[in-house]
Amino acid sequence: MISKELKFSGKHADLLKKYSETRNTSEEINRIKIQGYSDARNKETDLIIFDTYFNAFVISSLLGLKMNKKTKMDTDSTKSAGIFAEIMVKNSQLIRKIYLYYIFVNTSKENTDENIKKAFSATLTNDEINLFSNDILEYSCSGLELIDSLFAQSKVIEDVLISINQMLT
Repeated sequence: MISKELKFSGKHADLLKKYSETRNTSEEINRIKIQGYSDARNKETDLIIFDTYFNAFVISSLLGLKMNKKTKMDTDSTKSAGIFAEIMVKNSQLIRKIYLYYIFVNTSKENTDENIKKAFSATLTNDEINLFSNDILEYSCSGLELIDSLFAQSKVIEDVLISINQMLT
């Protein structure tokens, strides 16, 4: 389905990094410190919600789709984060499920039969894949902003749990 690297830039790259585990330790990431949230050594640690950029992308895309809200990606090219093409290909079945949801969110109710056929067709044109790739990034940016608005004010672990509940409802 999507067989190219997904690239985030500007504040959206920062948000992806802020809430995801990253192996790049040379970069300063402004993460949230939560009082009472510690690792096994009882040392205060950063609040990390997602273990990979890909997981953050999936959840933020679904949140953006659920809200039916797209946000243009920040174009500051000095900040970037990406999800490798290999990861997108490896997870193509999950991406296909997101595509099904995307079709139903982005189509009119008058063409229900046509939409069902389109959603479950075996092949997509390059134009359909490119449109989906661009749109899903905008939905993901919107979802990342929602995640940040919910978690940015968290001070204690109970705040985090309330934010997760708000995100799911």
